[in-house]
Amino acid sequence: MPKLAPKTQAVRREHILDAAERCFISKGFHPATMDDICREAGISPGALYTHFASKEELIAGLCERETDRFSKELAKIAEAADLLAALRSMAEKYCCQEPIGKVRLHVEIGAEAGRNAVIANTVRGADKAISGSLVHLLERERDEGRIQPTVPIEIAVRAMSALGDGLFLHRTLDPHFDPTSIIPAMMTMIGALLAPAPDLREKTGEHNS
Repeated sequence: MPKLAPKTQAVRREHILDAAERCFISKGFHPATMDDICREAGISPGALYTHFASKEELIAGLCERETDRFSKELAKIAEAADLLAALRSMAEKYCCQEPIGKVRLHVEIGAEAGRNAVIANTVRGADKAISGSLVHLLERERDEGRIQPTVPIEIAVRAMSALGDGLFLHRTLDPHFDPTSIIPAMMTMIGALLAPAPDLREKTGEHNS
């Protein structure tokens, strides 16, 4: 069999990840089988195993993809004139607008990380990359005088992550839960942690009112 060009391999890899994500969302991580994923993707087992040797490797691929997505969102925030408004927009996108199936999968992967050492390493690596990028962004904001954090930035980032994870969990557990009602309070807490400079606080007050 001729070797596929790198671009074709990348496209097929994304196609497989899309299929795996759909299977994990519809069936759950454990009930979904590699055969299910092959059928969903319309490929042979050999084609699947060329790219991913196990469900754990598929989860790693999905986590890597989400990390890249988050990094692109942070790049937009880095260029924003209004930090808190940009953070609020990202919080609404991830915590309110994310499809519920993806939210449930996020929570399921986190739970599986408590039992599966391979997935735990994957999740910790993704969390470290995401947190590190946000820490770097906030350090730049602090050094340029736009925020005056009331706690160490690493602690602020952990608190922000915990708030987001909490909203994800509530969306999973309660079909009537409305995260949009929580976002203003969450941004008040984040604003208290980051303490934006007075001119920035005045601008973002319009968004938080």
